[in-house]
Amino acid sequence: MAAESGGLELVAPPESGYAGHDVSLWSLEQLSEQAVDCARYGDHDDLLFLLKDTRIDGAVAWDNKTALHMAAANGHASIVDVLVERGADVDVPNAEGSTALHWACVNGQAQVARKLVDAGASVAVLNKSSRTPLDEAIAHNRIEVVEALQGSLGMGLAESDRVDPEQAGTEDANQGGGDDDDVPRKYG
Repeated sequence: MAAESGGLELVAPPESGYAGHDVSLWSLEQLSEQAVDCARYGDHDDLLFLLKDTRIDGAVAWDNKTALHMAAANGHASIVDVLVERGADVDVPNAEGSTALHWACVNGQAQVARKLVDAGASVAVLNKSSRTPLDEAIAHNRIEVVEALQGSLGMGLAESDRVDPEQAGTEDANQGGGDDDDVPRKYG
């Protein structure tokens, strides 16, 4: 008999990466870690399967990193959509204070950054390095993300305020703005 998981026995279908496993027997920690991994690597169908288990709430894994953080960092827009539709909190910070929007900005995920802003993500929240998501995009020379955020917010910059691609992001990632170790690089 399957453990309680919202009244469902969750045996993965044959085509799933979890084929034959009854995930309703897994601990919440196991489920959350698997959901975060699915979001990280873009395993859309397996994530949808895992989300059938009603015990998963935001799929928080280590250091408060969530499935939304991982999907945002790696540009998995369809997974971001699913998580937001299911009520994921777009402003949950990880242990370093970075939100999913911070991670999208660091990794140059303009489409995801727009989706997060449209879903209500704060562009003003500071991480522990005292940077907003826009600050991160500028510091990492993510011009497309800067432009996407400005467009989503209806901000136009005066010519004198525009980011010069030759000057943006020239500082070392670990100098001047704090430690970026909490932000995963693509697939990391």
